[in-house]
Amino acid sequence: MKTGAWWTFSVLVLQALVLLAALAVTRWTPAPPAVPALASAVWLTPEGDETGPVRLPDDWRGRGGGVQEGRYRIGFTLDQPAGESWALLVDSVRMDLQVQLDGEALGAAPALRGWKRPRLVLLPAALLHAGPHSLTLTLRADAPGRGYLGQAWLGPLALLQPAAQQRALWQQTLPGALVLGLAGVGAMMLLLWSQRPHETAYAYYGLGLWSWALHNLDFIVARPPLPQRLWEALAYLTLGGFVVLSTRFIHRVLGWRRPRLERGIALFVLAGVPLFAGLPDPWFRAFGDGPWNVIVLGTGLWLVILVHREAWRRRDAALQVLAASGSVIAVFGAHDLRIALGLAPWGQGYVLQYAAAAVLCAYSGVLVMRFGRSLTAEERMNDELRQRVQEAVAHSEVAQARLQQLERERWLVAERERIAQDMHDGVGGHLVALLARARTGALTAADLEPALAEAMADLHLVIHSLEVPAGDLQTALAGFRHRLERRLAGSGVHLRWSPGELPLLPRCGPGETLQLLRLLDEAASNAIRHAAARTLHVRFGIEQNVVQIEVSDDGQGGALRSGPGHGLRNLHRRADAIGATLKIDSASHGTRLVLTWPLVES
Repeated sequence: MKTGAWWTFSVLVLQALVLLAALAVTRWTPAPPAVPALASAVWLTPEGDETGPVRLPDDWRGRGGGVQEGRYRIGFTLDQPAGESWALLVDSVRMDLQVQLDGEALGAAPALRGWKRPRLVLLPAALLHAGPHSLTLTLRADAPGRGYLGQAWLGPLALLQPAAQQRALWQQTLPGALVLGLAGVGAMMLLLWSQRPHETAYAYYGLGLWSWALHNLDFIVARPPLPQRLWEALAYLTLGGFVVLSTRFIHRVLGWRRPRLERGIALFVLAGVPLFAGLPDPWFRAFGDGPWNVIVLGTGLWLVILVHREAWRRRDAALQVLAASGSVIAVFGAHDLRIALGLAPWGQGYVLQYAAAAVLCAYSGVLVMRFGRSLTAEERMNDELRQRVQEAVAHSEVAQARLQQLERERWLVAERERIAQDMHDGVGGHLVALLARARTGALTAADLEPALAEAMADLHLVIHSLEVPAGDLQTALAGFRHRLERRLAGSGVHLRWSPGELPLLPRCGPGETLQLLRLLDEAASNAIRHAAARTLHVRFGIEQNVVQIEVSDDGQGGALRSGPGHGLRNLHRRADAIGATLKIDSASHGTRLVLTWPLVES
């Protein structure tokens, strides 16, 4: 069977079962007591005269005139005194019932609203002597012509009490439990809405359940806390409020926004407030049971048809559940509307309040499924997001590794180029000069040794700059000191070394270390070769976040007299290469070079 055909078959079967169940409930009545029902009673005039028998149950809407209070007489005869208490059971009255046995009042104070509740009136055994007895039933209606005396049974209490309890269970206990269920689930929906304010369907559903719970109180409250007319107006208005809120709930579930229609239905219900307040008593209940109920229940039927159509179009199981529960409401509402309009007797009883069970199950189930789908979608999104994050992290790690590899390769290339340049500028320069002099014949054996020694010294500087850990200028200067001491040995120049504490310098790499060592080496060479110095003083340290290195001698000075030559320009070039500042002071009493190098690059 294809999917579309299977859906059609399932929907038809489900709706048929729901409608059959709903119709069965409207026709169902509790099991009768174990005694026969009273077929009739005698109607009494206000003066107490008998006017003839009436059949039970007796619906006053079939009588002419505006009777609001009436009396019935039921006679029975006992052959011997009753050995046990008897009782009179009436399945429903509208509204109040008082019972007298042989002129003596029985039972407690009557309920002000006795409809939808069985009345079990105890007949004490002490009053049941042998002979004839007379029961007088006084019935008061809530309005002229609206009285009802239901089916009645008279017999031993032990036989009638189980039937009374069964009727009380179905007519009072069950509706009361449904009211509590409506209020409880409504509170939970509002609490859920407070945590998810954007899900307004929860708010409308919760408020709708509260509205219906208030409406159903009309069936179970015997002594209302409000005046009779106000209480009945509240029952009419809360039924309308339920339809208003249900409309908004259904629209949110369907994903619709129809503010004009929603406002129109709400304005109609609000218009009922002044109408129920201003209508005279004869028209009050006629309007409520007639036009009001027809429009309200007709709107509900339109909602049911709407949900059925959308469930069919969307092939949505959740909407089909809503449609099925709506069918129960429609059937029960049509049943009660027939009674309210006088097309069916009061004895069939209102059943719309029982549809709350279907609504609680269906609507709550839909919201749970909707909430479950939202959680599933959210979890799926989280899983997808987590997977994407993991993939992004993996790609990032690969890219980072590739970037580090490229950076390492770039650094190696740069280091090769720098070392090559350093070799070219140092050792290479010395060798090229020697080669040129050798080709011209100007190179003698006496010149060769110092030239090669100078080339070897520069090569040692290059190697030493590579061996020193990056940023460790303190170690680089210590190694330079040992080479300088060996160089000065036998030259007659005394070395004074005044070291200070130097931190690790992040900006001092092998290239910067080599430039600095070459600068110091040239400064020492100038002092040895040209200044005729006896003492060479080197000191260094940190002053105000600046590395300061000073090289001074006590030679003849005068290095600046002939202007900045190639050697001085070379010193400044090396200082500029590492971002340092070099100051030279060459007086008659010696030469002083001060190098200042900020710890942080500006």
